[in-house]
Amino acid sequence: MEQKFDENKFMQEYARNQRLKSLTLKGVLIFIISIVLLIPLLMLKTLVEDRKYNAQNVISLMGKAWGSDEFYTPSLNEKILPNKLELWVDLKYQERIKGIYKIPLYTAFVDFNASFNMENLSNFDENSIQFSNGNLKDLQFNILKDVLWVSGTLQLKGYGSFDANMQAKENIIHINSNATNPSFEYALPNDYSIDKKGFSAFYEFQNSISNDRVEKRRLSVEFYQGVDEYRLIDRMIKYGYLFIILTFLVLFLCELASKKNVILLQYAILGASLIVFYLMLLSFSERIGFNFAYLFSSLAIIIPLSLYTLSIMGQKRFAIVMATILFILYLCLFIMLKQDEYALLIGTFIAMFGIYAAMYFTRNLNKDYHQG
Repeated sequence: MEQKFDENKFMQEYARNQRLKSLTLKGVLIFIISIVLLIPLLMLKTLVEDRKYNAQNVISLMGKAWGSDEFYTPSLNEKILPNKLELWVDLKYQERIKGIYKIPLYTAFVDFNASFNMENLSNFDENSIQFSNGNLKDLQFNILKDVLWVSGTLQLKGYGSFDANMQAKENIIHINSNATNPSFEYALPNDYSIDKKGFSAFYEFQNSISNDRVEKRRLSVEFYQGVDEYRLIDRMIKYGYLFIILTFLVLFLCELASKKNVILLQYAILGASLIVFYLMLLSFSERIGFNFAYLFSSLAIIIPLSLYTLSIMGQKRFAIVMATILFILYLCLFIMLKQDEYALLIGTFIAMFGIYAAMYFTRNLNKDYHQG
């Protein structure tokens, strides 16, 4: 018995197949849009580098006008180094404003006490002692039992960081400052404390000194230089593509769940708004600081995109989903920026979550369109 041709069933099956092909093509086109958005991301990266260069240039010019002194270990005839060198450093930190930039400046009052072995020195000339650049005061000499003791006070002016090159056999350094944002580089202090009034640090170490080689150890106390924002934004841009893909994925899954048709132009507009986030963050962080700029910029994206999703889908639940996902993404991004050691781990979890969510929401897609 011949089976009757069911035209309605055929047309329904054909429509379902076309819908699946359309969704597949749309997914490919959305991916292409995300690739195209890499161009403005790269342009933003260049802009961040330019702004960072301008900031460093302004800080450098203003800083050098103030002073760029370093402390160098005093020596006799540029050859004989101290057996022991002890420093008491009082760092007076201040910030000067130039346009939108803050220039970290300091004046260091360095009291030093150095001892030299005079056994192999036939005579002593005060002019043979070499000191750091700076204003030298209260210089005193004292020779006791073949040991020359030299003490005095140096006033050094610099910017960005206080640097000391320590070449004595035994080195002891005490540092006190009103700066509340120090970063210790090269040699690390044996002990330090930081509070809202300033910081103190204590160093004690020994160098090996021989006839043909002098060990030199450098210590540096760096201050905030106003370019950390650019470094953070540059790192954020590296995660920019991941966030574009995940946001597109959320909208695409909302489209599947709602049976609404989101046109490609709307995806492009959503992607463009994600790019504008970085531009807003860059602009506002130069004025109000990174943390407040991040809060303002993220809200300026999350709220409009949620309302945009509401207008497209026509249902509040999809707007709430979009707002929640964006909030979680930007919160995770902020944590990744502040906690470097967890950045890769958090980024991996975000990518895994996106893939698993896509697998879950598309698991029955072929069944929905092939079963009557």
